[in-house]
Amino acid sequence: MILDYEQKLLGYLDSLIDSADDDALFAAGYLSGHITLSISYCEEHNLTTVDAVDEQVYSSLIEAQKELTPRDCELVLELWNSAKQAVLA
Repeated sequence: MILDYEQKLLGYLDSLIDSADDDALFAAGYLSGHITLSISYCEEHNLTTVDAVDEQVYSSLIEAQKELTPRDCELVLELWNSAKQAVLA
């Protein structure tokens, strides 16, 4: 189930490549790394729900805030929310 969710999220991010500006491309690349790592974490810990993945990705992004400028952090979090809504719609 979570692997299907991962594929949908990454597919959504990939779909932005042709039309995205540089900021959105950065955010998509950054976010896809966090999604992949979070899926791995969930698999290792037998967390098999979409909610568990969402929580792990969000936690990972919050922990990494210090790596980004405030504007970049905002872009990544906005894209995360958009990706979740698009995939779960």
